[in-house]
Amino acid sequence: GGKKDPYRISGGANKHYDGKYQMGKLAKQDAADLLGMSIGHSKAERDSFRNNPALQERAFASFTAKNHKTLMNKSEIYRGLSKKQQSAVLGYAHNQGATATSKWLSSGKVGSDKFKTKGTKYSDAIASVLGVSLPTFGSSDLAPKTSLRPKARPDTRVAAN
Repeated sequence: GGKKDPYRISGGANKHYDGKYQMGKLAKQDAADLLGMSIGHSKAERDSFRNNPALQERAFASFTAKNHKTLMNKSEIYRGLSKKQQSAVLGYAHNQGATATSKWLSSGKVGSDKFKTKGTKYSDAIASVLGVSLPTFGSSDLAPKTSLRPKARPDTRVAAN
């Protein structure tokens, strides 16, 4: 964002997001779970977080790892992407969350944040830097090759004479 010291900024909707990666309360909680520590969101804890670039880097890496794990578990489409494409999708997940990202992958419906910034702003920017393109999510060419619908049960009733 062109800030002199991006680690020290607060911003986002209602200024509820902190540091270089604009992590909110829930993102910090996800990161803290993986790090085995507490990253609170009180005024003092937010000030401390913004003054700790090393913690921000660790928290962002952990939050991203958690989003990756969630998407690997929830989305066959995500699992089928190349590593570079997955990295681009994680940009979307940082803005929208892993659950909304899973829905985007399956439906193609793009979400946006409180400022009406589409999640694809981030995934597209990362894909461009990495020199990859993303498929059109929600399209039939990404549908599973086999039906997930259970097969009909055979009729086991005995015919009456």
